[in-house]
Amino acid sequence: MVFLEKKIKKGHVYWYATERGLVNGVVRRTWQEYLGTAEKIRECVRRSKDLPHIKLKSFQYGKTAALLAVSDELNFVETVNKHTNKKKIEGLTVGEYLLLNIIGRCDGALSENAMQKWFEKSTLNILWKFPHQLSCQNFLNHYKYVDQETSRKIEDDLCAALIEMGITPHLLFLDESNWFTYIEKGEELPKKGKSKQFRYDK
Repeated sequence: MVFLEKKIKKGHVYWYATERGLVNGVVRRTWQEYLGTAEKIRECVRRSKDLPHIKLKSFQYGKTAALLAVSDELNFVETVNKHTNKKKIEGLTVGEYLLLNIIGRCDGALSENAMQKWFEKSTLNILWKFPHQLSCQNFLNHYKYVDQETSRKIEDDLCAALIEMGITPHLLFLDESNWFTYIEKGEELPKKGKSKQFRYDK
């Protein structure tokens, strides 16, 4: 706990910011910072009012930077765009939408509806600029370009890139919760997803 501590030296009062905490079961001072006399503290407060107001904001960058670096090494965005037939228009490409989704979900559980709010608080908001909102519909409009055949081609290219780097992929994790899977009832491990094709029978 941090509190103000008063010390009197040669008849003068001096103030300190002090923290005390449990150390080996005993309450001890863990740190102490000299603040000055009451007059000095008052003068610092007065002078601080003349300083420009600076608003600081911190962002998590390490994980995002690492994921962007991996994407660049694998040529992920270009690989996805090569196999999709979206016309070149203003805004994000299919590859960029998929990369954005990957980075967002590496941060935690995140739906397309929550992507815009997450993006505004992330480092990517500084690095990427585009004119439109990250609405759920925008994501769905771009997902339609990645069908099963396209997904296989992207997978093959990414695996080839990994092998060139000396990494042999053994497992591919693919989230199939948005698609019908032909899984029948009674299976112990796999479950039916929420198909965006509204095929709830599959």
